Amino acid sequence: MVRATIRSTKSSAYTLKIGDTFSSPHEYLKLFGIHAKEKLWGQILPRHPNISVWGPNYRHSEWHNEGDKSKMMPTITEYWKPEGVDSDQVVQRNIDHFNHNSRLNEIRITFMKNLVDTNYVYLGVYRMSMELSDSSKVVWERVAEECDLNKIDYLEELRN
Repeated sequence: MVRATIRSTKSSAYTLKIGDTFSSPHEYLKLFGIHAKEKLWGQILPRHPNISVWGPNYRHSEWHNEGDKSKMMPTITEYWKPEGVDSDQVVQRNIDHFNHNSRLNEIRITFMKNLVDTNYVYLGVYRMSMELSDSSKVVWERVAEECDLNKIDYLEELRN
């Protein structure tokens, strides 16, 4: 069940807009030609190794994925901190995550589950904020609200 799917616009017949909802990752992944059975929360876009389609859970119990829900998440703060894990292990995992993402310079087309309800909501295109991120967290900032599926190559220009 798709509540709001791809909307037709004058510039493109296939544009994702903030607030478009999907009932499952399979619904939005197929728009990008991705037919995955595992790791549905993060898939690399075919022919674009540094662009991923990301579908995290809002306030995930381990990765947290926090932000201002009332503004549809202009930034998403991601950090690893599961309950009952040794603090040294938490620190090291977040350092490794920060270093890994700093090197990737990845763009993420983002859908978030449990933001409004149990559906996945399209939030925009994000990149890592080098100014707001540090070794304890990675902060993703929205750099585009719409995603024209006919012009995916344009997203390459949004890197840091």
